[in-house]
Amino acid sequence: ASAPAERLALSVSCEHPELGRFFDASLAARRVAQPASSEAWAWLMPHRVAAWIYWHATLLLWAGVPFLPHPKSSDPAAYKRDILAKAEASGKTLCPAVGAAAVGQPRFSWRDAARYPWDG
Repeated sequence: ASAPAERLALSVSCEHPELGRFFDASLAARRVAQPASSEAWAWLMPHRVAAWIYWHATLLLWAGVPFLPHPKSSDPAAYKRDILAKAEASGKTLCPAVGAAAVGQPRFSWRDAARYPWDG
């Protein structure tokens, strides 16, 4: 591998042959000097971010913004029925990337996750 340079430019683009471009991301970075004391507090950074998120959530609640839970948490079975009905009504029960090749393939179906990534 080559030695790190002073600047880094990265861009990612995804394009489907029929559906066109559907994702673009870019990053432009430059090297900065690392302060000597940065490593002493680096382990606290995730905690700082979490505290900042909850602080802003508290400010929003104090400002009177109502808390709206995800519909799935109130009635999971009704949520699944609603999503399946919306997919059926829109006619989008198959992946558009598969298109005509999907004739005879199974339609959209709901499957609960066997486990979640954060469960270990």
